[in-house]
Amino acid sequence: MNNLTKVALGLAVPLALALTSPIDTVRFGVPAETVLNKSFSTKVEMSLTEVRMVQNGQEIDPSQMGMEITISSTADYNWLDTYGAARDNGAPKTVSRQFVDLANSASVSQSTIMGSQDIEVGSESELTDQVVNFTWDAESEEYVASFPEDSKADVELLTDLQMPSDLAFLLPEGNVEVDAEWTADIDMLDQILGPGGDLKLQPKEDDLPEEARGQTTGTEFSMAEMLGEVDGEILCTYLGMRTEDGQTFAVIKVEIEISASNDMTDMMREQMEKSGALDEGPDMEFNSVDAVLEIDGTGELHWDQRAGHFLAFDFSGEMTQIIDVSMSLTMGAQSLELEQAMTMAGSVELNFTSTPE
Repeated sequence: MNNLTKVALGLAVPLALALTSPIDTVRFGVPAETVLNKSFSTKVEMSLTEVRMVQNGQEIDPSQMGMEITISSTADYNWLDTYGAARDNGAPKTVSRQFVDLANSASVSQSTIMGSQDIEVGSESELTDQVVNFTWDAESEEYVASFPEDSKADVELLTDLQMPSDLAFLLPEGNVEVDAEWTADIDMLDQILGPGGDLKLQPKEDDLPEEARGQTTGTEFSMAEMLGEVDGEILCTYLGMRTEDGQTFAVIKVEIEISASNDMTDMMREQMEKSGALDEGPDMEFNSVDAVLEIDGTGELHWDQRAGHFLAFDFSGEMTQIIDVSMSLTMGAQSLELEQAMTMAGSVELNFTSTPE
């Protein structure tokens, strides 16, 4: 073998490797006037696995109560986003969002030695059919929500709404090779667990037990609101390009393993005051309400490189939720100190889609 042949082979080997390991660009950048129809479906199924109860310092054996609880809940959100011109990073300066469908449904089955009860409750939002405009504010570095000038909607509905719902935080920085790994910003997890922010969902009065009607506790708590301090990781892996039904897209594997804790005492107090539930019956004071949320699962993000937006995100995993409540009850001269910690475990499934109109 002569020297020229050796040089040729030496060049051919890295060239062949380069051809088998393409470098792709997976970017976010939607052209102005694009309208995306986005749907977000979340399904959670959980059952009571552990309970601890203490009354005036005396622990109660939960087995004596025969307590069993199962919960199945589904959230389905749908809205149309109309994009304005892009900023330097590809994110839009403005987005006009029309809320098409905002609904939750929950089925709760519980039983004790006193009997059993099955409840099915649907939820709805005053934001349904409303249009909200989001405008980027460079000074505060966040989107400001507003209603159109001719809208008669209550401005309180705008509180804690979030514009980002494109899952762009899961993308790599710059070019990426197949099997490349990176971690996404865990502080952006609320875009997955609570897309759109506080959507002002409230239970339908007619679905509630008669004794609970008229005592709704404001908007419902979402998984995102339970996050608080988050430990863990969102690990992303680029799997390359895939073609299905004539459409080619980039595929990113997303592994989420997190444990979050949050002090929800003030939130619970505020909600109970709004509901009027504290106006009747014994005096009730929440000493502490602590929540723990654990999620461990895997999903895939499908990204349209040409259009610059996600096509689908599917995720499934195991979820554990712990609510630890300490409260004081006073009725006349009698007082009661209660502590209760309940652990629910089960599964969570997410199915998101984004299609051009």
